[in-house]
Amino acid sequence: MPYQKIPYPKMPASRLSYPRLPDPRLVAYIQSQLQKGYDINSIKLYLVSQGYRPQIVDEAIAFSYQTIKHEHSISTSTLITFGAVLLGIFLILFSFFYFSSFSFNLPFFGSKPEQLLDLSLEEIKTEVKPGEQIIFLKEISNLGVDKRYDITIKHELFDSNNNLIYSKEETIAVETRSTSQTKLQIPLNVKDGKYTLKSTAFYSNKKAYATLPVTILSKEYKPIEDQLPSCTDLIRNQGETGIDCGGPCKECSQPDNECQKSCDDKNDCTIDSCSASTNFQCVHDKIAFCCGNNECEDEEITTCPADCQITKQEPDLSIFERLENIKSSAASNPDKARELCAEIESNAYKDDCYSNVGKVTRKTIYCDLIKSDRTKDDCLSDVAKSSNQNSLCERITLDTRRDACYMNFVLSGDFSICDKIVDSYLKNSCLALKLKAELDQQSKTQS
Repeated sequence: MPYQKIPYPKMPASRLSYPRLPDPRLVAYIQSQLQKGYDINSIKLYLVSQGYRPQIVDEAIAFSYQTIKHEHSISTSTLITFGAVLLGIFLILFSFFYFSSFSFNLPFFGSKPEQLLDLSLEEIKTEVKPGEQIIFLKEISNLGVDKRYDITIKHELFDSNNNLIYSKEETIAVETRSTSQTKLQIPLNVKDGKYTLKSTAFYSNKKAYATLPVTILSKEYKPIEDQLPSCTDLIRNQGETGIDCGGPCKECSQPDNECQKSCDDKNDCTIDSCSASTNFQCVHDKIAFCCGNNECEDEEITTCPADCQITKQEPDLSIFERLENIKSSAASNPDKARELCAEIESNAYKDDCYSNVGKVTRKTIYCDLIKSDRTKDDCLSDVAKSSNQNSLCERITLDTRRDACYMNFVLSGDFSICDKIVDSYLKNSCLALKLKAELDQQSKTQS
């Protein structure tokens, strides 16, 4: 093997003594040559040829091997320690996410609540005539412990003025998840119009609710499929060459394969079109959320007085729909949303309304209007997270909810507030995450 020229000074011939420990430069040289792949005998022969005594070279070689072995031992120990740290961090994070998934309002790492329900409704048939049945699916999920227990569900039908029209109760046994069909008989004396079905589950002094829109049709209403063919049924049938024209009906005003010169119905809230896909007939599709169609639709409660001016005098929305509408309008008109919240009579729903406006606008001035400490704390936590201001967490009254607010920032990589956390276990979790982040940063720097 050809020898590499060693950039190391020759040993003076007069040098007859040597220190007790090998020269560190000589040790470093031997280690570097070993790492490059040279065998130890070749390295030794070269050093002796440069004037080093064989005894000195042997001691330096022995010391080099001891150092390499010691380094390997340290490396293995470091890997084991680092793995243990990662395992501990994983266990802490798993425990945090598992238990906090129930509620930050419960003591952390405590037991799951025995009863905690979620209720949802899915329509099957909600457009009926008086005397018919509305049909819907109800799904009840037990989010608490896996324990079977009975609950009471109350179904209520409200008209546009929030007057109770009809109610029915039923008892259901729930273990983990229950899906069942429910039929409600609509009284014969119910007038046609828009209604709201509200289902409320009562359990352990708590409530879970869900709503569905219901339409009561006029007794004279007849579905298209039940109508006999005619020249006024808006269907091209019975040999007609166009919709309600040609064949047995009056002559069509234009050829079958041509549209009229204009389909404009003079209504700004419709899209007028005519093509082969519409059978060369004018079609007028309604524009959703159009101001001027005399319908107070979603998001128009504060933006279109022309359509919604009657709503304030004769509300046709349930309290839950009102809350959603106010929340939707808060971004564009927060002052108006605040006024609408103040008009709500129930303090609990009024607090929910202010909380919604605070979340949308990311301003704590609306949280300050809330009377309930629990709702106010939740509002401040949401605003702190959405606006990325951890200082707002300090205003939260309850320690557990304040810690929950801080943990939102910890999980986003902000470890500056570890010392502010009251719960010792959560504080340790924060410090562990901080240590991991520092180790990761050191690793990146070294690489």
